[in-house]
Amino acid sequence: MKQIKLILAISIFVVLAVSAYALINGRVATSIVTTSATGTFGKSVSVQSKLVTYFGNQPIAGQPVDLEILYSTYSVPLGTYYTNSQGIAKATINLVPYTINGRGNYTIGWTFRGNGIYSAPIPTAALTVK
Repeated sequence: MKQIKLILAISIFVVLAVSAYALINGRVATSIVTTSATGTFGKSVSVQSKLVTYFGNQPIAGQPVDLEILYSTYSVPLGTYYTNSQGIAKATINLVPYTINGRGNYTIGWTFRGNGIYSAPIPTAALTVK
């Protein structure tokens, strides 16, 4: 009987510890997985990100993520895209003068602002324009 109580107490402690660790300010911790992209100036390039739970790597569907080109002192917003059932948001970037300054290396940022359930990560990825 003492062993059962001890096992039950340990089990409850583990569940509470994992639950507390997976939450940030009462919201589920998230992560955005991004990939680098390479495109040609004057053309377009496809990019994507995947929004998942930080612990367990479960896809989060139907959530808005913002895409932007990040410069050192400003950013160029490229739009808001929604995650599909696999947690993936896809976009096409037109590599034209309004969007970028020409050939070179850039940083693209996908931002999920979070909500009442999920917290907000801020990942970035590389973009090379040839």
